[in-house]
Amino acid sequence: MPYPRIDAARLGLLALALASGPFVPLSDRGPSIPAQGPRARATPDEPPAGLTRDDWGQIKGAVRASSYHAARVVKPGEAPASVAANHAQGYGTTFRPAGIEIRSHGRPGQPWRLGLTVTGYGYASDVRPLAPVEPVTEKERVEYRRGPVIEWYVNRSGGLEQGFELGEPEPRSREPLVVEMSVSGDLEVRADGDAASFPDRSGVTRLRYVGLKAWDADARPVTSRMEASNGSLRLVLEGAGARFPVTVDPTFVRTVEFFGHSDAVNQTVVSFGNAVSVSGDTLVVGAPEEDTTNGFNAGAAYVFVRSGTAWAQQARLVASDGARFDSFGHAVSVFGDTLVVGASGKGGVGAAYVFARSGTTWTQQVRLKAPDGTGYSSFGAAVSVSASTAVIGAPNAELGGSVVGAAYVFVRSGTAWVRQAELTASDAAANSYFGGSVSVSDDTAVIGALGTVGAYVFVRSGWTWTEQQKLVAPSGRSFGASVSTFGDTAVIGLVSVSGVGGAAHVFVRSGTTWTKQAQLTPPDPTKYGYFGFCVSLSGDVAVVGEPYAAAFVGAAHVFVRSGTTWTEQAQLTPLGPAEYDN
Repeated sequence: MPYPRIDAARLGLLALALASGPFVPLSDRGPSIPAQGPRARATPDEPPAGLTRDDWGQIKGAVRASSYHAARVVKPGEAPASVAANHAQGYGTTFRPAGIEIRSHGRPGQPWRLGLTVTGYGYASDVRPLAPVEPVTEKERVEYRRGPVIEWYVNRSGGLEQGFELGEPEPRSREPLVVEMSVSGDLEVRADGDAASFPDRSGVTRLRYVGLKAWDADARPVTSRMEASNGSLRLVLEGAGARFPVTVDPTFVRTVEFFGHSDAVNQTVVSFGNAVSVSGDTLVVGAPEEDTTNGFNAGAAYVFVRSGTAWAQQARLVASDGARFDSFGHAVSVFGDTLVVGASGKGGVGAAYVFARSGTTWTQQVRLKAPDGTGYSSFGAAVSVSASTAVIGAPNAELGGSVVGAAYVFVRSGTAWVRQAELTASDAAANSYFGGSVSVSDDTAVIGALGTVGAYVFVRSGWTWTEQQKLVAPSGRSFGASVSTFGDTAVIGLVSVSGVGGAAHVFVRSGTTWTKQAQLTPPDPTKYGYFGFCVSLSGDVAVVGEPYAAAFVGAAHVFVRSGTTWTEQAQLTPLGPAEYDN
């Protein structure tokens, strides 16, 4: 009997923007940007003969960097212009004498355009106009020179960085300095101190202008702020006492969503976002139904890393022995530089792969499998890693001739992973799907059995794992559909069979006893939303997924604990929401 899924292929992050490096989704290229300059081409992960991995990584990095260079483009009936694509941020910029134009590479039907022209510079009471000038381009840098103002742009994966080098205007004054810009296109402008946002007419923020800082010729900071009104954006600098030139430096970045690799035929992202995991500044996204060189539905996993406020793709991973229908990426879990990827369809039994990061390179370390695995055990349907311990769920594993489920614990010794334990429920019953969800934190593991009304806590002492307690909830529901544990707290998802209502139960441990602390519920429990289908916990913050909320758009609810009380802090929804985003 197959492990039940609730349309899991639709869950997660539908995307507008981020496809760093060579893996640019076809649906993201759009007609809005003219022919572009050098673009990074797909390069194999393994180095050619005679090259080390480090050398090959440097070569691929150089190729990727070149894809951000600006190039001169001539289109029939139009004046020549410089164009730079930014695959990581999901937009492209055209540089003309009058100013710049940023266009999205978004989903069809949701494009946007932002025009920005630097129109004046001077003291607050004497802002003088600046004339158009032909920009000068060198690789990823574009520069405008307008009298006392040098305006420059650098296009990198972290965003389009804009900067100014400001000479001293005449006459001298102690008034604030002002750089004035006009804003046009599809987006409005709103300023808030050291940042500005550009929402569309529906109120969704498409672009942000962040990281404003300024300093004088002696490297002394200059107080600066942004102001917006009536389609204009002003940079205001308290320049009294500053030695010129004064440098100003903000950056344009997308409000980021993530893209996977497109299907070459249908030009759609396939199951990207089916599973997600984050650790520090690293995010991993599974795409188990993606077609790869390993075959149809072989699957892939994407690694993104954050620098400041920008995210860029670091790697696209596939199994070294991948094959069609493996579903590599069905489950993912990352902890520091260790990543575990589940491939629940591998060989009809399932497998899990461990990858390790060195610098910016991810290398497959080992393939894990259940030593007593039987056909269709779905080993790898759920995975969790904490430090050097990994727990792999096999919800269709057989015990005594019945489909009961199991979870396997592996520990790392050097570069090898050794099976430490096989976990099963003390009251194992047929069709309980024990191992359908798993979570490990240090020496505690919580295993969900969504065919029952319980989730099970196991603790480790030395090399021995013991069931500590079965956590229970009202019957008639799929309690344990999702689990997450952190320290002495666990969150267990309870999904209504009908999809109406649902909840997430919070349990806390005192000594060896777990008691229920709170029940988290959706804002509208009468709606068909599958609240509790996925949960994640870190410290005093819990996030509960409701993938079928609001006409299948979906939502994620953020709850925060203060003392023993949990309060919903935010409801997260996707940019440009669409039906079946889930």
